Amino acid sequence: MTYGIPLSGKTWTEYPPRSKYRIRIYNESKESIRLEQKIKNHDLTRKRSCPLSLEECSCFLRGNAGRAAERDNRELLADFRQKMLWNYLRPKIIIAYERTAFTYKEGNVRVTFDSHLAFSETIPAFWEKELPKQPVMADGEYVMEVKFDEFLPECIRQILNTGKMQREKFSKYTLCRMKNTTER
Repeated sequence: MTYGIPLSGKTWTEYPPRSKYRIRIYNESKESIRLEQKIKNHDLTRKRSCPLSLEECSCFLRGNAGRAAERDNRELLADFRQKMLWNYLRPKIIIAYERTAFTYKEGNVRVTFDSHLAFSETIPAFWEKELPKQPVMADGEYVMEVKFDEFLPECIRQILNTGKMQREKFSKYTLCRMKNTTER
C-alpha cells in the first residue's frame, strides 16, 4: 500500500528531495505491518520504517490520522500523522506484486525480481483476499532491481553484464498511478 501527495502537473523527479509513505505488508498477513518512508534525493535513497498496529493501519486506510499513544517514541509515525493532518495526505492506490529476492553479504547486495505488478484503488478492500486489481505487467515480465551499499562485487557485476541490460530509474508507484489515470 503506498501513500503519496499528488503533484499538480509535475513529475516526482522535478522535486528533489522527494518523499513518499507506504504501508507495507507481506503475503497479505496482518501479523507484520510497517509504515515506511522513502526519501530520494537524485540517486541517493534513504528509508525509515516503524511497526504499525492493525488498529493504526485501519485508521490510516480510512484517512484518519488517529491519536498518538502516550510515550510513543516512533518519530516516523509522528511525522506521518503530522503530514496527514497538515497536507491532507490520504491513501491513493494499492500496489501489489510478487517478489523473489536474493542477497549477497559482501557489499550488502540485494537482487530482486518483481512480477505480477498490479494496482487497486479500492482502499477499503486492502485486507480482502480477492482484492480487485488491474494488472500493469504482462505474465512473464519482471522488474529486476539491484541494490547495494558500498560497492557491487565483481562476481555480481559479471553475472549482470549481459550486454542486454541498461540502468534505468523505475517506480512501481509512478507506473501504477500513470496506468490508472490513462484508463479513466
